[in-house]
Parts: sequence; C-alpha cells; structure tokens
Amino acid sequence: MSYELNEHQIAQRQQTKKYISEHLVNSVDRMETEGVITADDINAVKESGIWEMVLGNETEWISKVTVLIELAKTSPSFASLFTDLIFTKSILANKYDGQFYSAAFVEEEAGSDLSVIQTEARKIKNNWVLTGEKWFVANAELADHYMVLAKTPDNTFSIFRVSNEAEGIITQEQKKMGLEGLKLSKVMFNQVSIPSSSLILSVDRSFEGLNYANGLAKLSISSLAIGIAEAALEESLVRARAREQFGNPIGDFQAIQFKIADITVGINAANTLLYLAAQKLDRNEEFETEAAMAKVFSTEIASKAVNHAVQIHGSHGLLNDSTVSQLYRSQRLTEIFGQTSEMQRITIAKYVIDHIGVNEKEVNYGLSL
Repeated sequence: MSYELNEHQIAQRQQTKKYISEHLVNSVDRMETEGVITADDINAVKESGIWEMVLGNETEWISKVTVLIELAKTSPSFASLFTDLIFTKSILANKYDGQFYSAAFVEEEAGSDLSVIQTEARKIKNNWVLTGEKWFVANAELADHYMVLAKTPDNTFSIFRVSNEAEGIITQEQKKMGLEGLKLSKVMFNQVSIPSSSLILSVDRSFEGLNYANGLAKLSISSLAIGIAEAALEESLVRARAREQFGNPIGDFQAIQFKIADITVGINAANTLLYLAAQKLDRNEEFETEAAMAKVFSTEIASKAVNHAVQIHGSHGLLNDSTVSQLYRSQRLTEIFGQTSEMQRITIAKYVIDHIGVNEKEVNYGLSL
C-alpha cells in the first residue's frame, strides 16, 4: 500500500515544522526537563492552526497522524497532550465545544478492565452526585472539564462531564517515568454534585461503545511512538557520525550500522501500519484491528529504537539531561497507555480467529495487507 502524502498534506506538515522551529523548539527544555506545559502553550498552538489540524473535523486522519509524528519528534510531551483530547472529543461527538477535557476513567484497581470501577453516580432530585477516585488523569490542571466514567444504580456505566471548578474535587499529582510535560494526577470526587444535563453517554459492561474512541487514541499513541523512534534515529545518526573511537567514527563499525538499520526498517514498517489504519478511517471503514496492529508494533519498535540509541551514545546516553535518555523514559508509557500491548494482541487475535478463513472467498487474510 502507499502512504505518500498529497500536496495539501505536505503543506500541513511544512506548517507544523515551521511552528516547531519558530515556537515550540524554544519551549522544549521547559516541557521535557522541567515538566511544565502551560495554558499559554495551549493558546499558542491553537493560534498556529496545529490545534485545528489535529482536532478539526475537516482534517483527514492521514494529515492528523503526520502532524502528531512531527510534534512528537521535537516534544513527545506536547504531542501526548492530544491523545486525551482526541479520545474525549470523539466521545462528545457533536456535543464537543472546543474546551479542554481530561478523561477520568481508570482507577487503582481498574485499568484494562473498566467493569470493576468503584466510582459511583447517584441521582438525587435533578442532579447526579459523583463519589470515587480516579488515577492517571492526564493534564488535570489544564482541563476545563473532566470526563468521568462512573457506575450508575442500575449497574450500568455512564460518562459525565464535570467542571474542574465543581465543589468536592481534590487533585494530587502522581510522579511517573518520562513524558515530563504530561502531568498525571489522582482526582478524588467527594460527593460532587452536577446537573442532570452532565450525562454524556451510557455504555454497557462490554464497553464496545468506546471502541471507536479507543481506536482513535491508538492512532494518536502510535504517532507519538513513531515520532519518538524517529527522534532516536536522528540522535543516533548524529552520534554515529561525530563520535570517534579507535581512530574512526563509530558509524563505520558494523555493530552500530546494524542498529541503525534495525531502527530504520522498524520505523518504515510502523509507518505503513499506521497509515493503513488512517486510510481505512478516512474511508469510513472499520479500522480498529489495524489501529491495534499499528499501536503494538510502533510502540515496541520505539522501544527498540530508544534502546539502540542509548547504546550508541554509551555512558553519555545514561545522563538524565541527554535527549536519548529522555526519549528512553518517555517511550515506555506508549506501550501501556491506550491499552497495553497485551490488550492489542488480544484484539488482533480475536479478529483473526473470528474472521480469517471463515469465508473461503475472503482475500488478503481478512485484513488490508
């Protein structure tokens, strides 16, 4: 398959690169080292047009993932901001109002299996009252609203819009590995009263109603992982050309060349899977299995890329303030966020078992490969 960009998509990529070189690159040290992304950063990207490119309804997904890859190459933390926004915007659908939402779904004992969440929503007169504790809520301090998943009295699940200014909300930052600019928080809802109109969506225990939104999040995280891998490759090439040992650049040594080759092959293969999923989405076809393949492959290739990059840099790669060290720490979250690699493999295997070979006329193994 081909994922060559058309002229419009190339122009969007160039616009992203221009924004990065003129604005974002000056803030990278603060975002990636000091761990601060501000409301001013959000406003700046909105004014640049990047916000609309990633979140706009008129932008093709081929363009969206291209822009996210470029952002991730310079600032993985900044690119990661969009994962939650893409997920929550999809759930809101035509109710999306352009504000900043943070998803509050996961709990201490409820990760991939959301059916065991303990947060409750009770109807009292004309209001809902939320009680519970959510973990790993991204960018809580930047959000205008939380999107909260809670159990309702009839033993089903509903998603609510909750203003971050509502009474009874307490937030506590959770320290983590990598993506320093992406803040994670524990958010406690202590009998938070919200109007009945805050109910966004009800879902059953299978949570299949979230498959589309989860698929979009996988594309976003795949883009993030590929951007990290490409940044690791660029850093590795600089090091391989400049670092000399035993009288030669280390890039002359076959051991280093093999690492460069492995990273390059992996990035190209990951791009193929990601753009395949994006193309299917742009054609309004089912894309969730392809998104799972893109996520599991791209995130694990990124793991290989950052590991090789640290090895190529040697002891210098172990320093906390080195770029490859930051990439190494940030990549690890991509294999967990947006459902783990293990969950992606379950999704892929289930599709293959249920579909491949069931219809003898089926071609290409049931997938667009």
